[in-house]
Amino acid sequence: MATIERGEGVNEVADEVDIRGVHLQVRYTSYPDSQQEQNDRRERLIKLSRDTTIASKRLIFLLHRFPSSSESEGEDIMTEAQSQMQSIHANFHSMSADLMNHDYYKYHRAFSPGVQEYLEAVLFKEYLQTKTLLTLEKAQSDIKESDAEGREFIITHMDYLLGIADFTGELMRLCINSVALGQHEEVDLHLKFLPFLPMSINDRELGKKYEVMKQSLIKVENVVFNVTVRGTEYPKEMILDRANDDGQPMEE
Repeated sequence: MATIERGEGVNEVADEVDIRGVHLQVRYTSYPDSQQEQNDRRERLIKLSRDTTIASKRLIFLLHRFPSSSESEGEDIMTEAQSQMQSIHANFHSMSADLMNHDYYKYHRAFSPGVQEYLEAVLFKEYLQTKTLLTLEKAQSDIKESDAEGREFIITHMDYLLGIADFTGELMRLCINSVALGQHEEVDLHLKFLPFLPMSINDRELGKKYEVMKQSLIKVENVVFNVTVRGTEYPKEMILDRANDDGQPMEE
C-alpha cells in the first residue's frame, strides 16, 4: 500500500494554521478582561453623569432664587453658583481622563444625560446674567479652562440642542415666577427671547423635546396675554393661578 507523505508546502500551511490557532486562543482568552474593562468604564461614566445631573438640578434650584433677591443677595447667589459649577467641572475632568485614548462616541450615551442637565443649568445662568444664549464654544471652553491639565471635554451639537430644549422649561418657570413678583416687563422680555422657527427634526429625542419647547413657548405667550390684556381686569393672584394650572388665556 502506497504511503502519502506531507510535502514541504503542506507542512508550512499546517504551521500557519497552528500559529493562527494560538493567536485566536490568546485573543479570546483576553476578551473577557477587555469586556470587563469596558463595562467598568461605562459604569464609572454613568455614575459621574448621575452625580452631574443631581448637582446641576441643585444649581438650577439655586438660580431660581436670583430674580427675587436683592443686589447683594444676587451676588452671593452667583458666587455660589460659580462654585457649584466648578464642582461639576471636576466630574467632566474625571470623564475626560477616563475617555482618554478611547472611543468617545462608544461611551457617549453613558454620560450624555448629565451633559444635557449641566447645559440646561449654565444656559439658565447665562440668561439670568446677560439675557443672551450661552454658545457651545463658551460652554466647552469654561470646562477646559477649569482643568489644570487643560483637557478638552467634547460637547456634541446634539447635546447642546437638547440642553437648549430643556432650558426653555426653566424660562417658562421663570416667566411664571416673574408674574408672581409683579415683574411684568420681565415676562415680556422672556417671551421675546423664546420664539424659534419650526424645524424639520429627524432625531427622535430632539423631536420629543421640541414638542416640549413649543408647549413652553405657548404657555409663556398665554401668560403675557393674561398679564397684558387681562391684567387690568383680574387680580394678580387669579392670573398667577391660571399660569400655574395650564397657562391658557383667560376668557371674557
